[in-house]
Amino acid sequence: MNKKGQAAMDFLMTYGWAILVVLIVIGILAYFVKPSSLAPNKAQFDGTTDLQIPAHGYTVKSTGATQIAVSNTGGTDFKNATLYVIYGNKQVTCSPNSTTLSAGSQQIFNCTVDPGKAGDTFDGTLKLEYTAEGISHTSTGSIRTKYE
Repeated sequence: MNKKGQAAMDFLMTYGWAILVVLIVIGILAYFVKPSSLAPNKAQFDGTTDLQIPAHGYTVKSTGATQIAVSNTGGTDFKNATLYVIYGNKQVTCSPNSTTLSAGSQQIFNCTVDPGKAGDTFDGTLKLEYTAEGISHTSTGSIRTKYE
C-alpha cells in the first residue's frame, strides 16, 4: 500500500512540475509578445452592407491624427452624416460633420485621438449618425489598428 502511494505522489509531482514550467513559459511569452498585438488590423461597421470602410481606408498617426474613409454603397443618400470615434471613456467628433454621404460615394473623415507610440495598438468604436429618407439612423462599428 505504501509503495502505491509513493508511485502516485511521484507521478503527480513529475507532471505538476512539467505543467508549472509550461505555464511559466506561456507567461513569459505573453509578457514579451502582447497578445493584443497579434490581432489583425480592421475597421468595419456592424450589421450593415450600405456602409463600408476600404481595406486600407484608415490610419491613426502617432500624433493622434486619424483618417477614416467611409463608403456609402447603398442606393440612398445619407444626410447629416457625423462620424464619432469612441475609445476609453472619450468620444471625438470627426470632420466634416453633418455632411452628405451620397449614394455610391466615399467621404474621408478626419479627427484627432490621443497620441500613441508607433506600433502600439489603437482600439476604438465607430459611430455614424445620419438621416436617410427622413429617418434618423445610427450605425456602429469598430476600428483596430496600429499607430503609425
